[in-house]
Parts: sequence; C-alpha cells; structure tokens
Amino acid sequence: MSILVNSEKGKNPVSIRVLAVVCLSLLAVTVIASYLGYSTILELQTEQSNLQTKYDNLISQYLALQTNFNQVKNSSNDLQLHLTNLESQFSSMETQQSMLEANHSALQAQYYLLEANYASLEVQYEILELNYSALQLQHNKLQSNNSALQVQYDALEASYSILQSQHDMLEDDYSVLQTQYDKLQANYTEFLADYNQVRLTQFSYIVFTDGDGNYHAENGVTKTIEYSGTDLAAILNAVLNQGKTCQILPGEYYLNSPVNVFGKNDVSISGSELETSMIRVTSDICAFNITGTASDVHNARFTMSNIAINSTTTSTQPALFIKYMNDIKLSDLSINQFKVGYDIEYTEKAYIYRCKTWSNKTTFSTGFKFVGYSIDTFLIDTLVLHNQLSGTGYSFDHCDSITLINAIANPTVSSYGEGGYGFVFSNCHFVNLMGTISDGNGSHGYYLSSGFRYYFNSAWAGSNFGNGLQSDSASQISITGCSFYTNHIDGIKLSNSSSTTISNTVSKGNTKHGLEVSTTNGITVTSSVLTENGNNGIFLNSGNSYAIIQNNNCIGNLDPSFDIYITTPSVSSFSLVSNNFGRIYQTP
Repeated sequence: MSILVNSEKGKNPVSIRVLAVVCLSLLAVTVIASYLGYSTILELQTEQSNLQTKYDNLISQYLALQTNFNQVKNSSNDLQLHLTNLESQFSSMETQQSMLEANHSALQAQYYLLEANYASLEVQYEILELNYSALQLQHNKLQSNNSALQVQYDALEASYSILQSQHDMLEDDYSVLQTQYDKLQANYTEFLADYNQVRLTQFSYIVFTDGDGNYHAENGVTKTIEYSGTDLAAILNAVLNQGKTCQILPGEYYLNSPVNVFGKNDVSISGSELETSMIRVTSDICAFNITGTASDVHNARFTMSNIAINSTTTSTQPALFIKYMNDIKLSDLSINQFKVGYDIEYTEKAYIYRCKTWSNKTTFSTGFKFVGYSIDTFLIDTLVLHNQLSGTGYSFDHCDSITLINAIANPTVSSYGEGGYGFVFSNCHFVNLMGTISDGNGSHGYYLSSGFRYYFNSAWAGSNFGNGLQSDSASQISITGCSFYTNHIDGIKLSNSSSTTISNTVSKGNTKHGLEVSTTNGITVTSSVLTENGNNGIFLNSGNSYAIIQNNNCIGNLDPSFDIYITTPSVSSFSLVSNNFGRIYQTP
C-alpha cells in the first residue's frame, strides 16, 4: 500500500488525520484478524489432535475388525456348511410341512368333529350339572334322613326299653287279668249256683196281694199268714228285719214308704218275673235301703231278683240304696223313673246280672252309681236308658277291681249336656270293660279321671256329643279291638295320661280327630284305623313323649293337609312313626 502525503505544508491537514484514522483502523482490523486467526489455529490444532486420537482409535478398530473379519471369514465356511445342512433340513422340513399340511387338514376335520363333540359334551355337562344339583339335594336329604334315622334309631332303642317294660307290665297285667277272669268265672259259677239255689230254696215268707190294696206275708214253713195290711213297707220291714228271705208273688204292689233293712245278714227279696212282680212307688222315697252296721263292720249276703220297681212320682231319691254290705247279688231287676237306679256305696263283691234302669224324667241323674272304696264289682248284661242331657249311665268313684261285660249306656239326647257321660270313672283302679256300649250320651261316652289300669276290650262309643273316650290324668290304659264312631268331638282324647296302648281299634267319622293326645308320656298306637274324621286321624298335641305310631290306616281324614299331625315329642324325647298310611306331618 502506498501512502500519499501532501507535500504542501498546511494545505491539507484533514486528509492526514483521515489517513491516520484509516491506518489505525486497518491496524486494529489486522490485530483482530490475527487474533481470530490465532484462535482458529488453536482450535484447528485441538481438532487435529482429536482427529488424530479418533484416527488412532479407528486404526485400532480397523485392526480389530480385520481380526473379526478373518474370524468371520473362517466362520463363513462353517456357515456355508450349516447353510448346506439347513438347505437339506429345509427340504426335509418342506416334506414335513407337506405332511403337516395333510395332518393339519386331518386335524382340522378332527377339530370340527371335536367342536361338535364339545357342543354335545357341553349339553351333557349342563345336564350333569342339573343332575349334580339334584344329587346334591338328594345328598342333603339323605343326610337329613340319616340324622332323622339316627334319632329314630335312638328313639327305637328307648322305645324298645319302654316296650320291654310295657311287655313286662302287660305280662303282669295278663296274669292279673287271668286271675281276675278265673275269679270271675268262679264267682259267676257261684252266683248261678246261688241264684238257682234261691229259686229252689224254700223262702221264709211268701208275700202276695189280693188285688184290692191288701198285702199278706205267709210263713213259708207253717203256711200261715203272719202279717197283713195295706202298708207294704211295714210288712216287708217286719219280715226282712228278722233276717229272713221272702218271695213276692205276681201282682201289682204299691209302696209309699221306704223298706229299711239295717245290720242284717242273709236277706233275700225275690219276685216271680219282671213282667209280673211289679212294685209301684207312689212317694218321693228311696224304695229299698239296705245298710250294714258300720264302715268297719259290714254285713253280708243280700240278694234281690226278678222285680220291677217303678216310680209314679217325681223322684229325687235312688230306687235301691246299698251301703256297708259284702257279697250282694242283684239279678233281673228293672228300675224305672228314679233319679238314681242303683246307689251302691262301700261294698265288696257286688254281682249285678241282667239289671236295667230307664227314665224320661228331668230329675234323672245316674243309672248305676258306685261310691267309696268298693272292690270286686261285676256288672254283666246291664242297661241304662234315659233322655237327659246331663244324665250318666254308670258312675264309679274311688273303686277297685271293676268288671263290666256287655254293659250298655244308650240314652236318647238331642244336644250337648255337661256331665252327660255313658261311663265315668274317678280315681279307680283295675277296670275291665268288655263288649260295653256307650252311644248317644250328652257328653263323653267314657270319661276317666285319674286312676290306673283301665282295660277296654271290644268296647263301643258312638254318636256321643262329647268325645267317644276322654282320659284326664289316668294311666296304664289299654284299648284293644274297640270302635269309636261319629262322636261330636274326638273319637279318643287323652290328656295328662301315661302308658296308653291302642291297638286294632277303629276311630272313624268323628267330628274332630280320631285320636287327640296332649301332655302324655308313652302312647302306642298300632294296627288301627282312624279315617274319615273331620280333622286329623291322629293329632299329637304339645307335651307328649315316647310315642310309637306304627302300621295304622289314617287315609281319608278331612284335614286339607295331613292325616297324622305330630307336633311332639320334643327334641329331648323320642318318637317312632313308621309304616302308616296317610299324609304325615312330624316335627322335629
């Protein structure tokens, strides 16, 4: 660069300054450019150093790659061999693929078949699920039945023990009954012999009437008339209080005051026939009062037979009253229109044969009445007829060893009457009823209040306005071969009773239940028919235990749901219910 300087002094001072400035600027630029170039050179040197390092690294990598390449080249030959093998294997695999494709087609066909089988198996599975549910229910039911059977087994064991004890008791009872039967036969034979003897024996006195109201007593030995008059009671009292026997000849006799016999043995009154020897009682009196000396000193052997005693007035008294006597025999007597027919108290060995009583009076109370500690009482072929709602046929209070054979209570009543029983037993023991009939009474046919050892055999109870048979607090009751028909409440009702056995019995057409049992310990019902009743055939109410209900026909009762309804025994007790016909409900 050339610098031009003006030679002329002082002419161009500005140009010099400009030139100086330019020079300085150029110098500054040069300095800056040099600095920047130096910086760049430093950076380049740094980069060259880095590149040298990278180059050295690349050379190392190249050598490593060369080594690897040599290794790869060596491996390539192996790979070629592997490739050849793979190609061979590929050919083999192609062949296998063809085979697999064929197998796939076959498997596809099998798949479709299996799919169809799966659908079928799915349906079968659903069916099996349903069957499983049903089997589960059956299993649960079987488990429940098994538990019930276990309970029944326990009950059976307990029942067996009870039955064994009942069997032993029945054996004892059989022995007692056999003894009583033998005794009855002996007593009956003795009775017939005595009866025939009375018929054949010469009487102490013969009593007769002339038909005009006059009565006479003839000495049977001397044949002389010792007593005469219009007062029949006075004549009979005179004869009988000597301890004599008398026969009343056929005729119509009127009695207006009592015949009283006190403290005498061997007294006998005999008529000729029921239809011919008739005593008409015209006053409200006890016709015949036969009383022993005292409660601890009884008199013995009173006999009365073949007489009809009829009240012609409103009676409030018994026709025949007997007390503190032993060995009494009554046969072929007819008592009509009295409040009480036969009132017998505190007696032993009372034999009553072919006697009857009848009344249509509103004052009628009882046909045969036994009170106090009376033992060995036999009634055979007896009959009570009346029409009073509250009238009772046969009444026994605190009596032992009673036998009734063919005893009949057959009133004609139209509705329910309190206390109108056919047969009532209060605190009695060893009672035997054979062939008895209780029909159409105002309340229960048979009523048992406490006591024990009651035996019913071939007894009948029908059309009674209460229950056919009701027991309250009685025990050891046996009902065999009996019939209970069309009673207005239950055929049989047991309450607070124990050890009751019912077998071969029919209870049919009763308004409520065939059999109703409550609060009873030990009830056995077997081989019986309890059908067509208005509610259940058998109804075991609350509080019972040890029940055996087996082999019974209970079909056709009118309860809409059940023929046999058992709410007890409770869990702590036992019951055995099996082989019964009918709809059964039992809990637990």
